[in-house]
Amino acid sequence: MHRGTYGLPPASLRPMHTANPLLRSLAALALVIGVSAIPIAQVAACSCMPMAPAEAAAMADAAFTGTVVGEQPMAARDLLGPEPMGQTLYAFEVDGIAKGDVGAQTTVLAGGDSAGCGMSFAMEERWLIFAYAEGDQLTTGLCSANVPLAADEDPPVAVTPVTATPAESGGGVPFGLILPAVAVLALVGIAAFLFWRADRPSVTAGPRG
Repeated sequence: MHRGTYGLPPASLRPMHTANPLLRSLAALALVIGVSAIPIAQVAACSCMPMAPAEAAAMADAAFTGTVVGEQPMAARDLLGPEPMGQTLYAFEVDGIAKGDVGAQTTVLAGGDSAGCGMSFAMEERWLIFAYAEGDQLTTGLCSANVPLAADEDPPVAVTPVTATPAESGGGVPFGLILPAVAVLALVGIAAFLFWRADRPSVTAGPRG
């Protein structure tokens, strides 16, 4: 073999030194970060079995038509909590009942991620709701086959109209106001009587003949 200066092989024939271990680690870390930054398509999606309204009503525990009049986001709970994270408690003003024990106002738990078959409602929207009982709470979701309705639209299933009681419709005096009113009237009457007694001239018996 040809020897170069000081008896060493020529530079072209010398073995290349291996890369610094620290540089290799940094390169690997950069590769991992770059790959993790690439957005990954969400593969989870909600898949629901198509149902006609009559079939959905038969499967549900409660079915009613109503308008959303209130909403209360549920506090985030841990995995052992009774409500999943991201759900909302919706209050409905019910105008028709097809099935179940539903009052003139009822609440339904819904919401969450649509990929997990959750759904949400907007204020003043009217819906035909098919709900399921979980304990003492009604719940619904994307696979419940709920139907949006116009304000004066007839639902695709038969419903019984809901008649509000006088207390609910505001046509009568709430019972909680009757007792205070009676108490005030009684106090006024007592005060008037005492004032009348204090104003009466005292009658003194005269001498007898």
